[in-house]
Amino acid sequence: MKFKLLGLAVLMSVVAGAIAQAPLPEEKNLYRNTDHKFRVIFPPDWRVGKGAGPNTPVKALDDGGAWIAITIRSDKELADLDFGKFSQSDAEEYVAEIIQGQTNTWQAIKSLDVRKTRVGGKSAIQIKWRGTRSTVAGDLNRTFYQYQFMHLKRMFTITCGSPTEKFDQYTPTFLKCVFTFVFEENLQSGQ
Repeated sequence: MKFKLLGLAVLMSVVAGAIAQAPLPEEKNLYRNTDHKFRVIFPPDWRVGKGAGPNTPVKALDDGGAWIAITIRSDKELADLDFGKFSQSDAEEYVAEIIQGQTNTWQAIKSLDVRKTRVGGKSAIQIKWRGTRSTVAGDLNRTFYQYQFMHLKRMFTITCGSPTEKFDQYTPTFLKCVFTFVFEENLQSGQ
């Protein structure tokens, strides 16, 4: 009986090890950032590359006009921001200021939903907003989810956006990606 239990334990550990090492289909677009020590899994059929500007290390694009970008800022005025202490009215006031700051880029900008949540184990603010932007090619109507959260005195923002008419179709993909975001404190730079 003792050997049966030992044999069963060995078999279970081998199976568990094989399962743990088996790559998941979504891992095709696993992105790891060793400077800021996080990882996220982007949708498997999206193109992943460098984001625009020094504060956006990564951006994933879809052929249908959707994207997901991660921006990291370490401004001194943001260092002590604690979303965990925000009430719902604090969150709404905070978002109103963000939306007001976007009016020079986006016309007809509107906050659709504000809520407190968690991302990567951190208290976060989820913002759903919509705006129109005029371009040479015509007006772009876009809807966004934006998640903001603090870690080590840096603000992380995950922005998910798409053409407004396709936003509902992309929402499950956006949410699945956002909630794969994890901090990996034990990562060494350069790994």
